[in-house]
Amino acid sequence: MVTAAPPGVATPAAMDAVSRGGLRHRGGGLDARVRAVVKEHLDALNACDVPRLMAQHPPNFKFLGVNGTMLDRAGMRELYVGVCGPAVKGGPDGPYRFEVRSSFRFGPVLYVKLKVTAPHLARPYFLSDAFGTRCDKLVMVLSTFDGTNLVFKKRPRI
Repeated sequence: MVTAAPPGVATPAAMDAVSRGGLRHRGGGLDARVRAVVKEHLDALNACDVPRLMAQHPPNFKFLGVNGTMLDRAGMRELYVGVCGPAVKGGPDGPYRFEVRSSFRFGPVLYVKLKVTAPHLARPYFLSDAFGTRCDKLVMVLSTFDGTNLVFKKRPRI
């Protein structure tokens, strides 16, 4: 006897459909709104626009990262300033670039595989993020980003 998976649990068939690209943008409605919110977030991140990034987060925003990291709105501002601060944005190394490699939506959550590049990185870095949205705002980000895994180019000794 075959029983259905509990609500919210992905079945092997559903995961197989995802791996084959079975979940695609269907245009309009919730899908388009969720994707628009994430696109705005990545555009603001690539522009190193901290005020624009913060405008997307309501007071109850939460970020969940590796090793149990949990940040609220104030913690995210610090993270954004570190990633997009003057030393990065205007420095000799240039900003990080975030590029979507693949994505799929499940309810109001968009799962995205990202490629991160920068002039000062020896090789691209890949991560996956889950973006939870409500009322066209980012209310939650679950990320596999781990800055200790970035590989930097060696600087010549002077």
